[in-house]
Amino acid sequence: YRTSGPLARFCRYHDAMEPENSTRETILDAFRDLVVEDGERAATIAATAARAGVSKGGLFYHFPSRDSLADALIVRLAAVNAEHCERIRTAAEGPIAYFLRDAIALGTPLDLALTAVTRLDQSGRHPDARPALEAVVNRWRDTLTETLGDPVVARIVQILGDGLFFNSSLAGSSDAVVASRVTSDELEHMITAVDSMTTGTAHRP
Repeated sequence: YRTSGPLARFCRYHDAMEPENSTRETILDAFRDLVVEDGERAATIAATAARAGVSKGGLFYHFPSRDSLADALIVRLAAVNAEHCERIRTAAEGPIAYFLRDAIALGTPLDLALTAVTRLDQSGRHPDARPALEAVVNRWRDTLTETLGDPVVARIVQILGDGLFFNSSLAGSSDAVVASRVTSDELEHMITAVDSMTTGTAHRP
């Protein structure tokens, strides 16, 4: 274990607890959802306990402080992203198709974790949030580069994924005027176009 930082604190808290992962994850889900929906300040201990359906004492059994909830969200982001990167490597449809299709999927564990930790960073109260977000983006780049074998194509895929995520977030679940949702046909054409880049000679960085 690391000796300092959110991961170390998270591990010390976790090692001292009985294995009640279901309740613990329910509490963390409640905190995450409050942060996503209403902002970091609204995600109080009382609100989180009420959302999770537990007493304050039950919450403190798993998370001894509000900061420990934030730390656990940051650790969860890294874990969820590790699973995401493994799927980039192993997805049957290939890394490009998987990465770009996932970019427009709202409400996934990765989408929610990213949004929550972004909100923590925006609050200015959690200095570990920004490095965690940077680590996620860097791991995407490294995984795509490793899988595709071409750093230029990997960067194109990553930036296109960023744009698709931004578009999807603006459009939301409705036909918002601010951004028209990318259609499934448009997405498939993009995937085909980018896939074609991998058939030529690899680019040099």
